[in-house]
Amino acid sequence: VAAEFTEEHRVAFEWLNRNSQEGVDFIAVQAELLQIDDSKPAPNFEMVVAPAGWAVKKGQKPAGKRGERYRSYFQKLIDTLREKHSFTRARIGQAQNWYNFPSGTSSIPFAASFAAGARARIEAYIDIGDGRANLAALNRLRDIPEIEVELGHDLVWEELPSSRACRIAVYRDGSIDSPEADLDSMHDWMVDRLLAFKKSFAPRLPAIVEQVQALSQASDQSDVGQVTDEQ
Repeated sequence: VAAEFTEEHRVAFEWLNRNSQEGVDFIAVQAELLQIDDSKPAPNFEMVVAPAGWAVKKGQKPAGKRGERYRSYFQKLIDTLREKHSFTRARIGQAQNWYNFPSGTSSIPFAASFAAGARARIEAYIDIGDGRANLAALNRLRDIPEIEVELGHDLVWEELPSSRACRIAVYRDGSIDSPEADLDSMHDWMVDRLLAFKKSFAPRLPAIVEQVQALSQASDQSDVGQVTDEQ
């Protein structure tokens, strides 16, 4: 329970839920106070992350109209990806504006989301555990011109200087409040982009992470040796 969760926290909780032992669940709950006019402040607890199906099993309160639109949209998305493309084993859509999918490399999941500015986004979210390593992985992937050739479009390479993580993304216009026909178009676009991301990125990610982690460890050992010499 916390007053605020960053995107790094969210990714970490999701990784734990995908990789923890059976029967161990991780839930992130954001606490806040709500006040209407002159009423006394009332506590409100907003679920930020929960294991797949947890809300259904535990009886979470209704998510509201907007939350239900997100739930319905992502339910259709994961059903299509699971049943038609064997892309995921996920079964429960959640009332939130994003959904993470494993890439085969735990520190770089794929995600589909509705981002700020009325934009839909598909991304590879890089969080190896160290800011330098994340940026190094981003740059190594950016230096592979075949990736954008294979995808057939330019990517947005986001270093996210205010965050530890980095992001590789593609965007299009659209929000959860768009007309149904536009949502159907976004659904097809997200499916197509996620499949393309997996085909292009997934085979390359393990080697990139291994290389970056090796360089990071060598750098740390060098730093330790320098401090020892100075002492």
